[in-house]
Order: sequence, then structure tokens, then C-alpha cells
Amino acid sequence: GLMQTLLGTAAWIYNSLGRRAPGAPTAAKLYNPAISMYFGAAYVNWLLTYNGVKRAPEWVVRAYNGGPGWNSTS
Repeated sequence: GLMQTLLGTAAWIYNSLGRRAPGAPTAAKLYNPAISMYFGAAYVNWLLTYNGVKRAPEWVVRAYNGGPGWNSTS
């Protein structure tokens, strides 16, 4: 999809964060630009304050790609 959100990440956002507006994610749904943007933006929003710490834009971009544990010193 547009934001390359993995199905597992979208499912976690749907189930754990309660972001349910577009319904349960599927691989096919993530190819819909609006749904892909919805789950990608929800993930970015979550990353902005990961572990209760306000994160810099560079950290968010790296974590979006590599997961929030990309830097073990963060």
C-alpha cells in the first residue's frame, strides 16, 4: 500500500490502539490509499510519543521503517 504498512502493524493498531474507522485491516484493504494512509498516520501518531517521550521527526521516520526498537539507546 501507499505507506507500506504491514498487515501485522495495521492489525495491532486496529486491535490495541482501537483505531477502527475503516474496519478490520486486510492485505487487500491496505492497497486502498485512504485505508493505507489511515493506518500509517495512526502509527506515526503513536510513534511521536513512544514510551511517553516526545520524539524528533528523524526518530519517527526511522522507527516507522525499522520499528520503535531500531535504536537500542532510544
